[in-house]
Amino acid sequence: MEFLAGLGIDVDPGVRGLVELLRQERSIGADDTELADFVEPALSASEFSAAIAYLVQLYVAVQDKGLLSLDPVVARFLGRP
Repeated sequence: MEFLAGLGIDVDPGVRGLVELLRQERSIGADDTELADFVEPALSASEFSAAIAYLVQLYVAVQDKGLLSLDPVVARFLGRP
């Protein structure tokens, strides 16, 4: 649990919501700001983009070929939905 607490994903409910969306969907379009409505709580397009940038900067999420997904180690610690 110390590993997860140290990730910084609970800094904001929107960031945690994006992590949960990534956990459920496995990957999403990194530029698909319409998905912001599916985050709990719902985010604006700019909040969604900022949350993505935050998670990528912390290496919690990775972008590859236009898709965003959780880092495999982080995903393993979070478990399956």
